[in-house]
Amino acid sequence: MKVKSITLIALLLCIGIFTEAQTEIRTAEELAAINSNETSLKGRYILMNDITIENWTPIGDAEAPFLGLFDGNGHTITIVSIGNVYSAPFRMKSKVDIPAIETNYIGIFGFNGRRSVIQNLQVDGEITFESNYNIMAGGVTGANYGTVRNCISNVSVSSTGYENESKTNPDNSGDCFAGGITGINNGIIRNCYSTGNITAKEGVYKYAGGITGLNDFDEGIIQWCYATGNISATGSAAERYAGGIAGFCSQGGLVQYCVALNKNIVSDKTENSFTGRIIGLHQGRAGGNFSRRDINLTNDNSNPNGRDLYEFSSLQDIEWWTVNRHIRFAFGSDVSRPWAWDNELNRPVMHWESGATQENISARRNNTAPGTSSQNKIEIRNTEELSAIGADLSTLKKNYILMNDITVENWTPIGMEKGNFSGTFDGNGYTITILSIRADTLQTRNIFKWMGIGLFCSVNGHIKNLHVAGDIRYSSGTKTLYIGAITGMNEGTITRCVSTANISGNGGIYTKGRGTANFFLGAAMGGVILYQNGAYAGGITGINKNVVTNCYSTGDISIAGEGYKSAGGIAGGNGVNGGHIVNCYATGKISAKEDGGVRFAGGIAGMNSWSATIENSVALNEELIAVGKSNGVALDGTGLMAHNNVRYSVGVNMGTQNQVGKLIQTYYRHDMKITKEKEAKTDDEFDNETDNDSKSGKGYKRQLVDYATTQNKEWWVGAPKKFEFNFGTEEKAPWVWDDELKRPVLYWQTDVFTPEEPTDQSNESM
Repeated sequence: MKVKSITLIALLLCIGIFTEAQTEIRTAEELAAINSNETSLKGRYILMNDITIENWTPIGDAEAPFLGLFDGNGHTITIVSIGNVYSAPFRMKSKVDIPAIETNYIGIFGFNGRRSVIQNLQVDGEITFESNYNIMAGGVTGANYGTVRNCISNVSVSSTGYENESKTNPDNSGDCFAGGITGINNGIIRNCYSTGNITAKEGVYKYAGGITGLNDFDEGIIQWCYATGNISATGSAAERYAGGIAGFCSQGGLVQYCVALNKNIVSDKTENSFTGRIIGLHQGRAGGNFSRRDINLTNDNSNPNGRDLYEFSSLQDIEWWTVNRHIRFAFGSDVSRPWAWDNELNRPVMHWESGATQENISARRNNTAPGTSSQNKIEIRNTEELSAIGADLSTLKKNYILMNDITVENWTPIGMEKGNFSGTFDGNGYTITILSIRADTLQTRNIFKWMGIGLFCSVNGHIKNLHVAGDIRYSSGTKTLYIGAITGMNEGTITRCVSTANISGNGGIYTKGRGTANFFLGAAMGGVILYQNGAYAGGITGINKNVVTNCYSTGDISIAGEGYKSAGGIAGGNGVNGGHIVNCYATGKISAKEDGGVRFAGGIAGMNSWSATIENSVALNEELIAVGKSNGVALDGTGLMAHNNVRYSVGVNMGTQNQVGKLIQTYYRHDMKITKEKEAKTDDEFDNETDNDSKSGKGYKRQLVDYATTQNKEWWVGAPKKFEFNFGTEEKAPWVWDDELKRPVLYWQTDVFTPEEPTDQSNESM
């Protein structure tokens, strides 16, 4: 009886501990108050809505760490800027009296100590910090000594230090640590992912990783995590470490069951630079880690820390993540099984992101009662509301839904003046008609001086269920131009979209000789001659650097200018490193004209760059044109032996002899009219070429199909081997057959689909 009583008392104590009330956080001021004193730093908190913070002082530091529980509850904290990290109370000494060993802990949290837990939190925004001293910067926390689980970071993190010739402290320069989740990990990170770009530069030692800059000693454990952003560790002095998951893993640290989906992992090309698919420099323990095969690595010093390499398309299948016995992400609806599959992003996400797997979490996240409907999207009904999406950094990260057709003119592409669109835009089956583009004061973007023209300037979020019509014309002068109906540049996901817009662009200038080039944002090709600026036009996007799926375009696409000219029915260019176009088709006339530079025209893409893929796509275009006189030497690569290049599915399959873009199950109509100047090779020689996969026999000539055959639904649903458009009335099977057009259209273009009805605003005050 005595034993039972003791057991009961222990049980009640445990229940008391784990049911302790959580303080609700609803504002930035309430969030900042966690940093007030030792007691508040040990509290238990739950986030009740999304919050935006700026001029932020991170919560906790090494002298007074956060030791409590913070439950993000599926909500998002968007960080705009870092403020005075030395402010009282519970910060280090004032900035004018900093000891040489000072370290800056930068993130939503600065330093979370042993026994602390941060969970179910999404962090968006940007963290940029410079200092003479050590910098530990991460999207969630600067330094983790506790547990971070089930968290997402969409934060771009940049830490910059100074060398011994530093601005204000020449004798005591520090190291830079930057990670998607944390700058340095001395605790546990499980079931998290990061999508932001991570940069550590200058300073003495530089550590950059998708999850953490440094996984430290015996205590650092990282499991079941992945990262997608670009990783960079650069600068002179000492050493540089860059890895898809961790820049450096110290002796005894563990990285296990992680996946590197990063496109680029780079550092300076010196003997003191270390880059790896999973870990930049590995001295600890690692196992069961995987990466995409086509990561662009400066140096591969990865040691055996990546179990195997996979094609990016293989990693976009849920079965790979669940059946692979060496990875097995836990799919479910609770803390221990936190993952859900996103059919549009084609990768795992947190179960509380979509709300599809746990009703109460969805309701809590949307501030509704369980069982009620709330999509938590901002409704767009007119030109003013559409333009307001690009007002500032925070509006570019939100979720929107179109509630009716809209016509715009003198249009400024969304994000042209403020940054990339990284939210979600659901066209809801409606149409945006663009009559004209503003031509007076549009600004170029970033140091490469490119201009993105379309409904959006550039996208790294998600655009879906949208129809864009109209006449989109723009001349960028000598600057590089990316022009498309949906966006100038796509680094996100575009699904189930239609363009019936005619696209016409002019831009770029030819530069003869060697040197830095602006091809796909300045990607050099082994020092060969490149054309400095160009113009790229596509029905959906000017340049595709991520995913375009289940889309089609019917408009005419034309491009001109003195530099590179590349035009395609879906994308002007597909690549570099990861561009994927799948289940798409185009019907319009494609042309790349004018003297200077070179011209590429393709039914699906003008260029298909190395490590890019075009799959299950059909060129139904009536005519392709590439004419003009060249003033220089064409690139030396597969499919690039002539100045004017017209190919049926893709204008040029670009790369070196051993690494070129992939064309899988791509088809073109047999009666397509081809107009081009005489080339070094005959037409027959071009027609008989195959793509890079010689074993599969996937060649251009084998992909020809009678146009009449494509006017039969049966051909699209699987008559060709492994070729199939999914027909149905839902997102997973978005295609339906149009008996009048005799080709597939999207399900939301028919009576089967009913757009979301506008809410009743009759009682709203005027």
